[in-house]
This record gives sequence, structure tokens and C-alpha cells, in this order.
Amino acid sequence: MRRLTESVASFSLALSAFAARQATLLAPAAFAPRCRERLGQGFDAVAWEAQNALGETLRQAFQVGDALQRDVVDLSLPKNPLWPGDWLAAGLGAWTAAARTLRFTLPPEDAALAWREIANKLMVYSLVRGVGRRIGTPPPGEPFPVEELVRRAYRLEEYAALWAVEGLGHDWTQSVWRRESRPPHGLLSGDRGRSLPPESRLMLHAGLGLGLAQPLLEELPPDAPPARARATVQRFVALCRDNARPGSVGASYESLGLVTRTFFPGQMTAVQRVLREEAPQVEPFFWHGVGRALYFLPINFLPWGDTSWRPFEMAWREACDAAARRDAVSGLAWAATLVGMQDPEILARLILGRHGCELEADDAFASGVAAAVTMRRDTTPGAALLDRFLAHRPADPALAGRWERLVQNPAREVLEQGYPVIRDLDRLGEIFRYQPMDRLAAGRLEAAG
Repeated sequence: MRRLTESVASFSLALSAFAARQATLLAPAAFAPRCRERLGQGFDAVAWEAQNALGETLRQAFQVGDALQRDVVDLSLPKNPLWPGDWLAAGLGAWTAAARTLRFTLPPEDAALAWREIANKLMVYSLVRGVGRRIGTPPPGEPFPVEELVRRAYRLEEYAALWAVEGLGHDWTQSVWRRESRPPHGLLSGDRGRSLPPESRLMLHAGLGLGLAQPLLEELPPDAPPARARATVQRFVALCRDNARPGSVGASYESLGLVTRTFFPGQMTAVQRVLREEAPQVEPFFWHGVGRALYFLPINFLPWGDTSWRPFEMAWREACDAAARRDAVSGLAWAATLVGMQDPEILARLILGRHGCELEADDAFASGVAAAVTMRRDTTPGAALLDRFLAHRPADPALAGRWERLVQNPAREVLEQGYPVIRDLDRLGEIFRYQPMDRLAAGRLEAAG
């Protein structure tokens, strides 16, 4: 009892001292960038230490909530509080978001589509994160019968099966890591991986990347020195190569961008810088994963503003250069296509109908759509869901033309010509990044790096 009392008193004193130190930085923070940086680093360090003391369930809830509040602040406050023009821009942005929120109530047809898109996102998120409850994965510490669990995943209806397999890859990776108290080795590159159904391998690789990235990034403090950030990213890349099949490793690389942007946005700059310096062949996959993350960000589950188009605006703003923007937009198109495949009118009306002109400026969106349907065909071969999606035709003639140019024609061209070549060459993992449409359609994929 004495030791506990001493510890509580020490904690209270340390917290008071920290608060006093931060208070001395608050006043000059508005005027000195270096002071703002030190202030933010201090709070980030305390938050990081606190979340590491939480249990797994609470830590995941904290990460989702933290990502949400960061994005709300980024969208609401000006970048430079001393510049009146930035305050004006922030005010206009908030007013525009409020006006766009009306689409969830008016007109009725668009409101129904907007609500269905959010419902689809929630369903996919629950399938990936909660696959264990759907197919009965074993509790921590027990053997993980992945072959039987894959069979159970494929007994789900065809839309759900793809996402369940990705979640299963994540859970399998985490289970082996916990049980053996060390990172897994040869999960999909060894004999066990070869014994799994070929159609399951691609999304199992995506889940593998999720299961490797999350625990590694959880151990990286927000103020980590460059050497530690470099070691973390290098370890992730090495573990992907050790556990993945060479032709599918891109699906695992892509998950680094998804996990970083969703749960650890404060690490984005550090991770991207290391990739550019140490593993440039992985960076395109990273930005593709960032695009997929933007579609699933917690803020885009809320009926506030234009939740269909805002992820694209965020991609153009956050990407560091033109190549990164193409990869991020391709990843966004990938996510929007797969999530909306059972409801193609969402993609047609809320995205192409409103913003098709912007998306026709280059082939990044069409490439992402074509890659998504390729991955769907490979993961759930023979799925009637895909055939219905490809047969869809909007009633409005102008929108129907745009649908043909950006969705239907690119998808059919790649499925009929490129996919058989890519599959036979065992290079499907490379479609988890932007590929120029002419090369994708011919099966002559552009090599990363």
C-alpha cells in the first residue's frame, strides 16, 4: 500500500510539472513555429505512453478516436492562425461542409445513396476487424487452423468473403506473433502458404501486411529519432519479404500506408521519408494504401460534408508529389469500387456524376477501378456480383458515357486481356499500386522503384 501511495503521488507531481512546462510554451506557440513543435511533441509523447498502458481493445478505440479528432481539427482550423486569409478559407470550408451535409436529407434519392455508402463502409470495416466472430477464430494462444478458417470465410456470401479473407490474414499473423512471442516467419512464402486455395492468397497477403504494420508502428513513439523510424520501416519491409510470396508482396506493402494513415497519422512524414530513402520500390504501394485509408477514415463515416468526394480532396492535399497523388487516387478508386460493387449507383452518381471531369484528367481513377475488379475476380472467381457490376448502366446518357470511359471499358479490357497474363506471371501483388492503364490492360506491369 505504501508503494502504491508513493507511485500515485509521484504520478500526480509529474503530471503537474508537465502541465506547468506546457503552459510556459502556450503563449509563444502562436508566434514561434519551433515552440509549437516542442509543445506538440510533448503532448504526443504523453499520449503515446498512455495508450501503451491500455489493453488491446481500449488501445484500438483510442487509435480510432485519435485519428478522428486529428482529421476534424485538420479540416476545421487554419494552417496558420496568424494569417487572416487562412481563417477565411477555414470558415468557407466549414460553411461548405455544412451545406453539403444537407445532401443526407435532400434530395431524397441522393440522401439514400449517401446513407447506403456509409452503411457499406461500416459493413466492410466490421468484416475485416470482426471476422473472428463471423467464422469462429480460436482465442489467443491456441493453434490457428488457417486452412479450415479460409474455407469458412468462403462460405459467407460472395461480397463478404473477400473482406473476411483479408481480416483472416490479419488475425492469423497476429495470432502467430503472440503465440511464438516473435514475428512470424514464412507464413505465406512457405509450404503452408502453398497449400491454401489460390484465390485466397492475394487478400491473405493484404491481411498479413495489416498484422505486421500495426504492432510495429505501435512501438514507434511520435518523437522517435530518424534512426528508430528507419529501423521500424526496414523491419516491416523485411518481414513482408520473409512471409510473402514474391509476386504478391505488394499487397502486404500496401497495408503500411493503410495502417499509418488510419491509426498513426502523426508518423506519415517519417515513414514516407524512410521509404523514399531506403525502399523507393515500396513507396508507391504505401501511397496506394494511404488512398484506401482515406476512404475508410473515421471522419468519413460521419454524415458531415461530402463524404464521397472529401477523400479525393484529402488525397490531392496530402500526397507529396504527382506520383504519390496518382497512387493515392488509384487506391481510393480501388476502395470505392470494391465497397460499392453491390451498389454501383453510389459510384456512378455520387462520385462520377459530380466529379467525373476531375477524374478524367488522367488514368489514375480508371486504373484503380480496373485493379479492383481484377482483384475481385481473382479472390472470388465466378462471382455474379462482379458481372452485375460490369453490366450496370446509368439511366442518364451523359453519366452512362462517363461510366463507360472510367469504369466499364477499363475493367473489361483488363479482365479480358491483362488479368490472364498477370495471373500466369504471378504478379498480382503489383496491382496494389497505380499502373498506367495501357500497361495494365496488356499485362505488362510497370515495375516499382
